[in-house]
Amino acid sequence: MFERNIAIEFAWSIGHGGQADVYLARRPDTGSWLAAKVLREAWDPYQRRAFVQEAHRQLRCAGPGVVPIIGWNLDAPQPFILVPYMPKGTLRDCIAAHASMQSVARLPAEQALCMARQIAESLAHIHQRNVVHRDLKPENILVNTDGRCVINDFGLAATMVHDAWLRTTGFLGTPRYAAPEQFEGVHVTASDIWALGLILHEMLTGYSLSRAWAQYPQLIAWPSCFHGGNQKLDNLVRRLAQPDWRHRPSARETIYLIDIELQRLSFQTIRRQHVEQSLANAYLYGQQLRLARRRRLYP
Repeated sequence: MFERNIAIEFAWSIGHGGQADVYLARRPDTGSWLAAKVLREAWDPYQRRAFVQEAHRQLRCAGPGVVPIIGWNLDAPQPFILVPYMPKGTLRDCIAAHASMQSVARLPAEQALCMARQIAESLAHIHQRNVVHRDLKPENILVNTDGRCVINDFGLAATMVHDAWLRTTGFLGTPRYAAPEQFEGVHVTASDIWALGLILHEMLTGYSLSRAWAQYPQLIAWPSCFHGGNQKLDNLVRRLAQPDWRHRPSARETIYLIDIELQRLSFQTIRRQHVEQSLANAYLYGQQLRLARRRRLYP
């Protein structure tokens, strides 16, 4: 339930962004722990106005795939936004934790696809409200207590009013995950699909594409990396990261494409389990035959 002007007690810093710092905070009335995003340069009227717009935009996009805003105090000398505290951290933390446990940074294909599907569902919800995120990256995707990926940080998000695309002066976004059209000042919902493709590539391979490839995809060849020898997964990533934004699927189409791959992987898993079970049964049958022969020879 959203509340205004909530009283909180700050504990310690747990992160920072471009214009705000994040603190662990506690509500004295309920005793619950929250994450407070505090504007760093509150004296700057431009920064303050952008912070307020971000808060209203994220509240407008409220849904199961977006980090919910519990409350805020935008009139305080140091404005802040309150969201649930998610101890599992960001998608970047999830990838790093898997790398430390398994000695490889890439995630299992099925887990990566499930996470990508959750992000695509969140994007479909956001795009339906005529909002383009423009800064989708692993650091801006949190993992909640249920293990679901939810989108955070709407500081660079923009509202599409009438046109299907938006033109701005200058570059906005993170260069490593920005789509080619963003370097030209053009922003469309397909820019978020490009970023999702690069995030999926990173989850499947363990490394991210270079900024040069993102800025000049027509001049630099696609990295020859078939994810785990799986050409179909590579084709899926290529489909999402098409240089021309008009050829990229929508968020809803992306969900459909990911579902196809998940069904195929599930079928392969069932078939592999069936083969392994058949081999195990054949081995047991052979053992029984050998035991029967020995009993006949040595009664």
